[in-house]
Amino acid sequence: MSSSPRPWPQWGLIWLVFLASWWLIQTVSSEAPWNQRRERLKPLSAKPINPVILDLDTTIHKDEVLDEASWSFLDSLDSVPTSPLVGQTAAWFGLRRLFLRLPKAGQKAIEIYHWGDSQIEGDRISGELRKSWQARWGGRGPGWTMPVMPAPHGHVRASSSGELLRQTGFGRRRDTTALKLPFLAVNRIPTQATWRVEATRTENPPAGWTLQEIWPLTPPVRVNEHDVAKTEDTLAFAKDTLRGVFLGSPKGIMVHNLPMRGASGTTLNRLARAEWDWLAATHPPAMVLLQFGGNAVPGMTQPKQARWYAQNMGRLVRNIREHFPSAVVVFVGPSDMGLRPQDYPGLPWVIEALAKEIPEAGGLFWDLQSAMGGPGSMADWHAKGWASSDHIHFSKRGAREAARRFEQALWLAWRDMRKSTSHD
Repeated sequence: MSSSPRPWPQWGLIWLVFLASWWLIQTVSSEAPWNQRRERLKPLSAKPINPVILDLDTTIHKDEVLDEASWSFLDSLDSVPTSPLVGQTAAWFGLRRLFLRLPKAGQKAIEIYHWGDSQIEGDRISGELRKSWQARWGGRGPGWTMPVMPAPHGHVRASSSGELLRQTGFGRRRDTTALKLPFLAVNRIPTQATWRVEATRTENPPAGWTLQEIWPLTPPVRVNEHDVAKTEDTLAFAKDTLRGVFLGSPKGIMVHNLPMRGASGTTLNRLARAEWDWLAATHPPAMVLLQFGGNAVPGMTQPKQARWYAQNMGRLVRNIREHFPSAVVVFVGPSDMGLRPQDYPGLPWVIEALAKEIPEAGGLFWDLQSAMGGPGSMADWHAKGWASSDHIHFSKRGAREAARRFEQALWLAWRDMRKSTSHD
């Protein structure tokens, strides 16, 4: 068999291209890759490990452990049913930071903001947390309040004379000029008015407040600080617009009840940055509780609507974390609703969507429906007198039970953190 002639012209062409490329690199390039001088690599010098800085005034060291007695007062709640907090690493760091700060509340105020729909009106759930935590870690007064609220404040009695008008930045009759923190609402005084406020006799000792701040729409702020706690006061107002009245103390725990009747929480995303900056400069939160979803449920006809709502709430969590990096954000999902699970078909969609979106946004999610006992539990709560006849809102006793179960969820998280720390 004869072999075919070798393709010498093709080989010559390949060598010609190779040699031309070599010459081009050598003459045009500043230094050919194969001629580059190799620098001797220097070993990196060891550097000390710095503690993790979570904000400007608090540093958490690796060896800083949770105070064993911090939440021991909840040991008696061990048998109370609840559902666990759910979240990712960043959120657990924020919660651990709060646990470390609580025993030091006597040195600096720790403020908890509780925004929610009508389920939290009347300071019912917020007030239960405040009584429990102020009794343990100190602090006085109800925190932020207003002369005109959507429902009477559960821990102060108030009366007024003159003209006082409440306008909200949310709802059907919203006024965009009233979109102000902390209430997303204002009290307008067209001419003059008098407001008398008194701590209720059922307020957990010590009652009253030592610090009073009156916040108009714009500064200056009227501040009164007292050596002895005041349990009542009468404030006279000329023509003005109020964003809030602070009745509290310079140290200890403050739990602010901030109800937004009829709201789904999305309006908080429309606040101007200046509002968040104002809060950060004056009364920054260490924890933000968001309790919404119940008003969004009735309008849900398909799961994608629930996902859209949850994405908006996730954006809110991200916004709050951006403005308050050291605060932990906890979203309390909607309670069980109706006599039967099928009464509100959108409820499981909303809960499922929130349970996915809130942790991804860096917050902790607490499933209130699950803590109540799951779908259908509202009927049981109503039978016990823990819910009103509309089978949506808690009674005062039911609000106390919801607060206890939330405390239990925090206690479980604290216990698990202490166990993991002791095993390190």
